[in-house]
Parts: sequence; structure tokens; C-alpha cells
Amino acid sequence: MTTLTKTIRINAPSGKIFQRITDQERLSEWLLFVDKTEYPLARRRGVTTLLKHEGNLLGRKISWESMVNQWEENKRIGWISKTGYPQKILLKYHIELSPVENETEVKMIVDYMLSTPFIGNVLDRWFYAKRMDRLLEKSLENLKAILESQPD
Repeated sequence: MTTLTKTIRINAPSGKIFQRITDQERLSEWLLFVDKTEYPLARRRGVTTLLKHEGNLLGRKISWESMVNQWEENKRIGWISKTGYPQKILLKYHIELSPVENETEVKMIVDYMLSTPFIGNVLDRWFYAKRMDRLLEKSLENLKAILESQPD
């Protein structure tokens, strides 16, 4: 399993950031590997919320379902992939918010595992991990730009 961690400080309160990152239908505005997100059921907040995503992950157009598995108001949200193509990629990601001085530290942690152990590990080491690392960094920069350009 590969784990990538990216951190950024945003000049906004944690409540404002949490509201934005939990607005799942707007993930595509800042999270670069998500093109579209829908709620298949009425539940839209909290643990066990189900989501359907379309996007480009590790160079492939894919669709997948995820479930919110962590929810701590204004502090943390996490998702785990449930199904999708390619079905053998396990994807877990969560975002933690911590107040630091007059800002909020936003930490995104992504864990994933490719379907083929040996070939997947080689490809991951030489290509996928670097690409995903850049996607996460740019995604957090997008989130920062959006939130810091909006009035409180």
C-alpha cells in the first residue's frame, strides 16, 4: 500500500474549510482526480454517506463508489472506495483540519494499492506515486485559492 501525505495552511477557519470539503458535489472544483460526484441516496452528511464519482485516477478514466467512513465536524472527513473500475485499486483518503495560529492546517492523506503486486509496485514507484503526489499538492493549492478568495 502506498501512502501519500500533503499539508497546506489556509487562511480560513476550520468550519469554513470543513463546509467546503464536505460539499461532495463541488469536489471537482478543487480535487483534481474527481470530475463529477453524485449522491445515490438521500443521506448527504456523516458516516456511511454513499457517493458515486467519475474522474481520472492514475492516468485512467474511472468511476467508483465511496463511502464516508470518518466524520468529525470541523476536524476530519474520510472516504473509502467501495466499488468501481478498475475494481482492484483500493483507495482510502481523509482530510484533517487543525487550527494553527490564525490559519488552519489542512492535511490530506491518501492510501492506495494497485491490483497487480509486482508490476503495480514497479509502476507505482516510477510513475503513479509521483503523479498522485503532484495531483494532491495542486488540489490543496486549488482549495486554498478558492477559500482565501471568498469573503467570510
